Amino acid sequence: MYHPLILVTMLLAFLPGVVSGKESATRLVREGITRYQQGEYTAALEKFQRAEKLKVEDPRILFDQACALAAGGKPDEAIPLFQRAAVARDPHVAAESHYNLGHLSVAKAQAMFGQEPLVASSETRQAGVDLLLQAVSHYRDCLEVEPGHAAARRNLEAIRLWIKHMQAAWKELDRQKRRDEADLPDYLQQLQEEQENLRQQAQATTEELDSPLLRQKLWETARAQRQLAAEMPHLREKLVAALATAMSNGAPAEPLPEDMQKALDHRIGQTGDHMQRAADGLNSQEILLAVEAQDAAWRALDDLYLAVAPLPHLLERSLEQQKKVVSTIKSRTSDEPPATADTGDSLPGDAEQTARQERRVDRWVRVLPERAEAELAQLPPAETTTTGDEPHPLDEAPELPADTSASSGVDASAEEQLAQYRQMLNKAVELGPQIPPLTQHAAEHLEQSDWPAAQPPAEEALRLLEEIAKSTPPESQQDQQQQQDSQQDQDQQPQSENDSSEDSPSEQNNESQSEDSDKAQPKPEEPNEPDESKSQEQEKESGKQPDASEQENRPMTPQQVEALLQRLREREREHRRQRKQLEQWLYRREPVERDW
Repeated sequence: MYHPLILVTMLLAFLPGVVSGKESATRLVREGITRYQQGEYTAALEKFQRAEKLKVEDPRILFDQACALAAGGKPDEAIPLFQRAAVARDPHVAAESHYNLGHLSVAKAQAMFGQEPLVASSETRQAGVDLLLQAVSHYRDCLEVEPGHAAARRNLEAIRLWIKHMQAAWKELDRQKRRDEADLPDYLQQLQEEQENLRQQAQATTEELDSPLLRQKLWETARAQRQLAAEMPHLREKLVAALATAMSNGAPAEPLPEDMQKALDHRIGQTGDHMQRAADGLNSQEILLAVEAQDAAWRALDDLYLAVAPLPHLLERSLEQQKKVVSTIKSRTSDEPPATADTGDSLPGDAEQTARQERRVDRWVRVLPERAEAELAQLPPAETTTTGDEPHPLDEAPELPADTSASSGVDASAEEQLAQYRQMLNKAVELGPQIPPLTQHAAEHLEQSDWPAAQPPAEEALRLLEEIAKSTPPESQQDQQQQQDSQQDQDQQPQSENDSSEDSPSEQNNESQSEDSDKAQPKPEEPNEPDESKSQEQEKESGKQPDASEQENRPMTPQQVEALLQRLREREREHRRQRKQLEQWLYRREPVERDW
């Protein structure tokens, strides 16, 4: 716990036996000290300033003025005076000036952090730590002038421990915030990126000779690797919660079957074992074995990611990574000179890393067509247009709300987004199989450091990904506003909308086609039924039923399109498709690992 540092003032009086011309300055300084000790800092400052006029630039009087200003709540005015006193020939005056400068920096940091430094923002953290490091510099200057200054040494150690403790606490708090705020695919992506950073840090040390600096680097990387391994229980919690939600289909979540929990624990345990093996290898300086274990940990995380990531997330990540690959290739095939040794880059190393990135894109794009086909199977068939000659009975006409004119723009936008999403899925089915051969060829050329040969297939793969992503409906602010407007309309007229949704046969037919049909409630009897209900009863009495083909080809109402699109977005966010995919992944056969 951080202990506040107390301002130690060194109010200096002149030595006895000075010449008579300076006796008035001595008297003023002594009077100022008396006022200072009585807490009258303004009066003390006035005495010291009058003394300073009689004995200009005396560092002891400057020090006394600075102490009065600091104690009187004017630290910014005191700092320049302490800095001028710090260059005094008297080592004691110089040491105490540095000490008080350090204390003023600590006091500013304390005021910035407040009573709860743990909840400080990232900007406040950085600014406060910078002030503490500034205080550390002043305390060290104090110890250089006066090595036996116990208070400066004690405060220096207190700041070091406080910064170390708070940085660890902030890091854990940020990790917890990341776990809580990120959904499962984003969380897995963050873990993969962190694992890849640790691998690059370990790989960078393979050519270094043994030294204390190398051992320090390996120790820090191993510690970060163990911290990443500590995330595995939290990853399991997110996986269990996602699986339970997917299996419940909207009902209250129930515990997973025991066999599924065991399989999941086995997978998570394997991933954690890879990370622990990497940390052990780093501590024992077996760097190559550690890097191989880190690769295995990344692949295990990627298997989980591929099992749960929805198609838009997977497509966006593949596109982003492929852009980086193409950008790197273009920088190597351009007329610009290659990077020098000063930047730490080398062509073989860059080619190997870029090839690794392309191999990862290859893993992700291979599942795009299958995932898109599964998405298309869950969407309703595209609506068909009808000609003016075809009959359209009044009793089968979809019922529209009274404020159709006000909501026509919203309905058109929702219908357009659904059409764009269907187009994106069709593009993924059509163009997706063409991408893996391109990424594979590009990776093979990159592994041979053949940058020019890798450029055409990499650019073509990027073009295909961009063409697929071009049809992705944007999640814009307009979508959020549409949902808010829809919710407000429901709040204003809940009964009328419920009645229309319950009484309309077309609504019931479309609800029976959706995945949420098992949650439909029985219709309560109404004293006054609309004409459409009467028509339905007449059809039942006469034994006539609407033609099934007409129900399938009947265009959906704008309200049905909006409701379907909203359910589609919710299903994407909840990743309800992950159950089948994750079960297949959990129960597949495991390859035998190499025995080291």
